[in-house]
Amino acid sequence: MDTKLARFQETLPDLTKAAGFIAGVIGTLGAGAGLMYLFDPIRGSARRAQLRDQATKLFHKSGTEFERTVRDLEHRAEGLYADVRTQITPEKPVGDSKLEARIHTRLGRVAAFPRMLRVMSLSGDIVLGGFAPIEEVEKIVKAVSEVSGVKTVENRIEVPLMAEAAAR
Repeated sequence: MDTKLARFQETLPDLTKAAGFIAGVIGTLGAGAGLMYLFDPIRGSARRAQLRDQATKLFHKSGTEFERTVRDLEHRAEGLYADVRTQITPEKPVGDSKLEARIHTRLGRVAAFPRMLRVMSLSGDIVLGGFAPIEEVEKIVKAVSEVSGVKTVENRIEVPLMAEAAAR
């Protein structure tokens, strides 16, 4: 048993050399076939031009993707910086007109009919008026109370009669 193992171990270096030789031959044949493909007298110039065009396209596309990725990372870093800055620095008082504009922006994202709502601000105390569907009122009040600079929210939103009847 030990002699068979010894003979097998002796043949391993020969097999490794043979495998390396075979891999070299296959690589050389592949390189030769590739060169024949590219330098064919009839179609070789068209193939080289196509290869050049594909390489140029890949280069430009990868550059564009790289720029897009860098721009995305810059925007994410700016947003993170803004979040950290607002957490660290004390909040400055905001003017009533600016606060109302912030609230109108938030209402545009929350309410189905934001133009039907009225907002009045008095030093951070907000009064909401107008009309909204009954299922949106709670969501609107919550969204307005989360706006930066809002102290209190007084809800005077009215629900149309038809919406009340439908809710019952």
